[in-house]
Amino acid sequence: MKVIPDPTGPGQESIWSYPRPAVAEPSQRRLKIVHRDVIIADTRKGILSKNSAAALSAINN
Repeated sequence: MKVIPDPTGPGQESIWSYPRPAVAEPSQRRLKIVHRDVIIADTRKGILSKNSAAALSAINN
């Protein structure tokens, strides 16, 4: 049986696009972590992990 992934919508990524084994690469996207209105981290020097077991969420301001 052949698996056919659902099409992705605007702003979405497909898990089928991630390489196996996982890849970690530098990212210049803004990563901002806020907890209870306190900025815990804010960087453009993050590491992007591309794998089939993790979800990626970015907050863009």
